[in-house]
Amino acid sequence: MADGVQTSPLRRVLARLGEGATPAEIAETLQLPSDVVNAMVDHWVRVGAIVVTELRSGCAPPGGCAGCAAAATGAIAGRHCPSSPAGIR
Repeated sequence: MADGVQTSPLRRVLARLGEGATPAEIAETLQLPSDVVNAMVDHWVRVGAIVVTELRSGCAPPGGCAGCAAAATGAIAGRHCPSSPAGIR
């Protein structure tokens, strides 16, 4: 909450995605059911606020996702990455 203004859960999910959090991490930190967080991620994909990038399966850059160009640009959310422990979408 900044300056006494509350941020909606939907906007907080988008902000956390922008910080590189996975949907599982977001569900835990925001204390939301994982299916609700996944629906929110899907909403942001539909409206174009986040973009799902197809990556080759088995992607494992040195340094993990931190070494991935798509992750560095914010182009993917953790659950959409084929190599993500959160799973393949």
